Parts: sequence; structure tokens; C-alpha cells
Amino acid sequence: MKISFPDSFVKSTSFIDLCNIVKDYGFDGIEICDVNKEKSAHLDSLFRSSYTVDAKRKLVNRHISVSAISYPTPISSGFDNAELIKYVEYASNASVDRIIVKFSKIPSEKELKEILSPVVSVCEQTGVNL
Repeated sequence: MKISFPDSFVKSTSFIDLCNIVKDYGFDGIEICDVNKEKSAHLDSLFRSSYTVDAKRKLVNRHISVSAISYPTPISSGFDNAELIKYVEYASNASVDRIIVKFSKIPSEKELKEILSPVVSVCEQTGVNL
């Protein structure tokens, strides 16, 4: 079993600093809780296209991974799924295979299909689990 923790509990000055903290504490990975926040906090972020390859190498060299990305906002009816689709694309580009979503209330099966159908089709194309 691999053990990861959310980045919301860690203050770091760079993505490499975050990787070093994960490795130093003996964890196997980290869950990114908000991609947009991660991108703005770290110039060397895994989710900045100009740094993705270098950031992936930092993860591999330390034998750690990004286990998942959490979508920061609870999903409700009337949800605009464009941002969630963007998260799926971020995950795919960064080789992260899971996105965690939360719902503000349990939707009906019909609402669930309406909200997530476009997202699921992008997930199927990219190999990202939702």
C-alpha cells in the first residue's frame, strides 16, 4: 500500500521543496488539492506546461508520485463542468490517474449523468479515473 497526504497541510516554497518534504517524511506521494492554487504557488509546478517534464523527473528520482488531484469545489446541480474537464486535462498531462470530486448533496442518477457525462467521456479518452 502507498501512503499519500494532501498538500493543503504543507507550506512549501517550490514544487521541489514539496517533493523533498514528501520524501523526507517517508510518504509515497501527495494529493494535490487545488491545481490552480498549486500553479500560482509554485513556479516549477507539475501543472505548468513548461515545467511538467522536469517536475515528473523530480517525482521519479524521489520514488514518489502525485496520487490524485482533488477538485476544490463541491459539485451541485447546474454545475459548469468546463473547469472539471480542464482538471482532467491537467491530470492527463501530468500523468496523474485520479481526480477526486465531492458533491454538495447526493444527486439523483439523472442529475449525475447530466453533470458528469461530458467529463466521463474526456476521462475515458485520457485514461484518468474520476
